[in-house]
Amino acid sequence: MPRSYRLGRRKASADETRARIVTGARELLLSDDGYRRFTMDAIARHTNVARMTVYYQFQSKTGLFEALADDIAERGKIRENIELAFSQSDTRKGLGELISAFVHFWLADTDVMRKLNALSTLDRESHAAERDAWRRKAIETMMGRVQKQYALSRKTVRRGTEALYMLTSFSACEVLASQGRSERDIAARIRELVGETLDLDLTI
Repeated sequence: MPRSYRLGRRKASADETRARIVTGARELLLSDDGYRRFTMDAIARHTNVARMTVYYQFQSKTGLFEALADDIAERGKIRENIELAFSQSDTRKGLGELISAFVHFWLADTDVMRKLNALSTLDRESHAAERDAWRRKAIETMMGRVQKQYALSRKTVRRGTEALYMLTSFSACEVLASQGRSERDIAARIRELVGETLDLDLTI
């Protein structure tokens, strides 16, 4: 049997095991008392996978937190949507696309995201602050482009950045969704509010 074929089979098996563990971690997190039970050993038992396999795949709970967040990011297409936002020649449209990207990401799996956000306040290993710093960096970069294209004052950009950061948080999107608003309506409302702060039309 060719070596490359054997390696391919091993990788496919490892990927399948990894996906199984991530699915099991999600199920455990959503279960009753999921916060207390969310340990590497519990996940190994829940997925019927050897404890050392879980550690080999993820090293620690931090790795599992990141894997869950990455799984949501993939299903929420956050990277592709942010790339789309930054590819726009009109930064107003780019800003609108950025808002839509964050809203779609947060609402891709609200149950798990709610648990991860709550867990981040109890467990330092979640690294939630580091992930959110990435969101703020994307916002600041986009706002810098908007400022350059539309000659906005620093004060206006600073206010717009803070408004955008707060309005595109998970908690803000969750509150709007709990009011029965659709994803499209939520993004439109945030664009309207940020547009008013910047005195720009973001509805294009």
